[in-house]
Amino acid sequence: MTIANVSNTRLLSSESKNELSATTYTAGPTNQFTNTLSNELRFGYASSDSVNRTSLDTFGGAQPTNLTAAFAIPSSSDNIQAIPYFSVAGVGTSFIYHFTVNNHLSQQNLTDTFEISTGNHSVKLGIDYRHFTSPLNPAVVTSYAYFYTRQ
Repeated sequence: MTIANVSNTRLLSSESKNELSATTYTAGPTNQFTNTLSNELRFGYASSDSVNRTSLDTFGGAQPTNLTAAFAIPSSSDNIQAIPYFSVAGVGTSFIYHFTVNNHLSQQNLTDTFEISTGNHSVKLGIDYRHFTSPLNPAVVTSYAYFYTRQ
């Protein structure tokens, strides 16, 4: 099963496009060997991707600019992004930014359950193996510095 979703949002001259998709599969046999012995094996796979692209456009007559260059941020690293925060007393605040982030999550799992039944008792033995991968791009943790006074 695959599910996909795309949405667009706008904040001033920043337009964001979010793309999400998810895929899942599960398969496996169930065997009844005798009246008292059974086995159930399942393999599962799940994958999801998300991308958020935010860019500046000409909405309302705005003139987009390269914010990284405007704030003299070195462009040698793809993980550095300028996010100006504007605050106007009595009016409010806003962020204007340009960036792209994405994430991919995949999971594989294998479960096997063996069941023995005798009279009023039932014993289940099994394994459950799961493997996750989830790289985040950009891979750095974001930190913010807020300065409210000159000191």
